[in-house]
Amino acid sequence: MDAEREAREERERQRRRRPVSLLAAVLHEYLYHDNPHDACQPPGWLAVTVWALKLYPGKPTPEEVTAALAELGGDTFRRDCLEKDRIGANERSA
Repeated sequence: MDAEREAREERERQRRRRPVSLLAAVLHEYLYHDNPHDACQPPGWLAVTVWALKLYPGKPTPEEVTAALAELGGDTFRRDCLEKDRIGANERSA
């Protein structure tokens, strides 16, 4: 478990060092730091969410969200968010 957590944290450190688009940065903040449980939501849902919460200027398309998620690591990024959420939930209940 510690090895998995360290691998996830290392991927996160590497992601932070790479320049990304504004939409990718918004999605990273929203998913990884604020709402990791939403990482399984479809791109259209995420597009409407960042628009409705006024986190991004304008309303991105689902295709733009898909591209931004790919910048962040795609499914690996989403799994890391969900794993972070699961670990946090376990720590809060302990």
